[in-house]
Amino acid sequence: MAGQEVLDAARTAVATNDWPEAYQLLSKAHSTRPLDDAEALELLANASYLTGRADESLDAWQATHRARVAEEEKVPAALAAVRAAGLLLEGGSATQAEAWLKRAERLLEGMSETPIHAWIAATRSLAGLFSGDPATVREQGELARDIGRRVGDPDVEAIGVNGIARAMIMEGALDEGLAMMDELSVAAAAGELGPIASGYIYCSTVCAAQSVGDYRRSEEWTAEMERLGRSTGLPYISGRCRVHRAELYRLRGEWSQAEAEARTACDELRRCGPVDIGWALAELGVVRLRRGDLEGAEEAFHEARQRGREAHPGIALLHLARGDVGRAATAINDAVEDPPEWPSWEAPLNTLLGRAQLLPAQVEIALAADDFERSRSAADELAGIAERFPTVALRAAAAEARGRLDVATGENEAGRRALQAALRLWAEVDAPFEMARVRMVIASAHRSAGDEDAARVELDAARSAFERLSAVLDAQRATELGGEARAPDVRRVTRTFMFTDIVRSTDLAELIGDEAWQQLKRWHDQLISSLVGDHGGEVVDNTGDGFFAAFPDAPHGVRAAIAIQRALATHRRSAGFAPRIRIGLHQADASRAGSNYSGLGVHAAARIAAQGQADEILASRATADASGYPIDPSATRSLPLKGISGPIEAVAVGWR
Repeated sequence: MAGQEVLDAARTAVATNDWPEAYQLLSKAHSTRPLDDAEALELLANASYLTGRADESLDAWQATHRARVAEEEKVPAALAAVRAAGLLLEGGSATQAEAWLKRAERLLEGMSETPIHAWIAATRSLAGLFSGDPATVREQGELARDIGRRVGDPDVEAIGVNGIARAMIMEGALDEGLAMMDELSVAAAAGELGPIASGYIYCSTVCAAQSVGDYRRSEEWTAEMERLGRSTGLPYISGRCRVHRAELYRLRGEWSQAEAEARTACDELRRCGPVDIGWALAELGVVRLRRGDLEGAEEAFHEARQRGREAHPGIALLHLARGDVGRAATAINDAVEDPPEWPSWEAPLNTLLGRAQLLPAQVEIALAADDFERSRSAADELAGIAERFPTVALRAAAAEARGRLDVATGENEAGRRALQAALRLWAEVDAPFEMARVRMVIASAHRSAGDEDAARVELDAARSAFERLSAVLDAQRATELGGEARAPDVRRVTRTFMFTDIVRSTDLAELIGDEAWQQLKRWHDQLISSLVGDHGGEVVDNTGDGFFAAFPDAPHGVRAAIAIQRALATHRRSAGFAPRIRIGLHQADASRAGSNYSGLGVHAAARIAAQGQADEILASRATADASGYPIDPSATRSLPLKGISGPIEAVAVGWR
């Protein structure tokens, strides 16, 4: 048995919702001597899951099941079997998951209804969602809801209602289904559901909204997940949810953040089935493709394929970007005509919503191949899907597809009208890359109609947008079509620049090992990225063991630096450890090209950071004065900075 003292301490931690503390206590005891007490194992299983360690949770639930069976405790043994089934299902092992559900059912034979009966139904509803079977999703969701109500378990009742809502969306009742999911998310936000059910509801709501292109709803609930995660210390944003967040960043044109999220998602999904890692890799490839990094995109798509995931439509668009229209057409036509099926949190490609992810690329590639019949068929199908699921993004994609087809077939006036509608709709969801691409086609329509001036206006707007986004190949194409070489759009701006760095990171990585270092690095990256964004900043680059960020002014930058150091100190007190970092700040003029900054002020900020100490915020004196934050004149020191004439007066900003 677990030591009574450890078990009591873990119970106390759980009572205060401090699952990270419970995990630390129990996992340490388990590593010293494997736990054999069923209650301790069950606590470890829940704590592992709620701190983002699904592999350990699965092992603990299976051990719990064995312990409960040995003690002839059938209902708790059935619960452990259902929890193991859910984790196996999420990991892509549907066959094993069903076997565990049957084991749970055998344990419950002859018993009156229990919450476990409802959880079995809820898990089968999830299996139906993964396989794109709305009838099973609804039927099992209704069963979970009804049993949950009868036995008084609000968590499983809510998950059952979630299944009904997902089925409604799959069947086309979009508004009703999403509204039902909003209500469930409100209940989670109000603390009416337990942490496992809350995380499930949030993730499902974001997934459902994003699968139909309702990005505003997805963004709202993602922000709520992040808020709850920060307040509870639980990783509500992880794995599949992180892929969705990468998609949001990509849509908004925040491609550095999108790539970072996709990379982290790849790491977090390695415990899942290979297709799920492939999904994250496919998203990573799309981000790189938009940036013009064709080799990097091919690398990501190739790895996705190795893991059993055909990265559609990304791989077809990569062929198109390289000018190989034939291979592009073959790839996208095969994907549309014979879509692969796999369990996933996203819309399976054999469903209407899944096909909506492929059809815009088929329209574009078919037009490049002069296959107007296929392009028209794809545009018509996409319009039908957008009519059934009339979210802004799907309507934008359908209008763009129709406009592309009309312009290509000489219907310039109709094409311009459709494209202007697409432009307005893409603007509504704040999608700058899509808007710039639409402007390129509008320019083509103007040029075909003989209006060269109007064409140049659209091409210039598109080129500027592509350059701001660092979409290298698209910017080059817009410049070429404009008929004149244009220098990159470089502007002089004033920003407060921040550099952060983990002190003695190499020694730390060697001390704790590669796996623990990667986990720590992901946590560190997520914390700093989040706090930079919360304080009005932008992450310019992840510099390996630290960050380069820019803020609109000194007050925002200093407040962000203080928040970062305080968050690390708080975590150090509660969890026992957090990396020690130094932060440098300097406000200066710089040149901005796309999302990048350059100039002497940027170098000064980096070198100020390099002279800081662990746990220190070191700012140039002018920056500290401009922040309005009280400073201690005795903390001022003169820094000679390499490559910069004369020393800079800097001050250590007190943050404790």
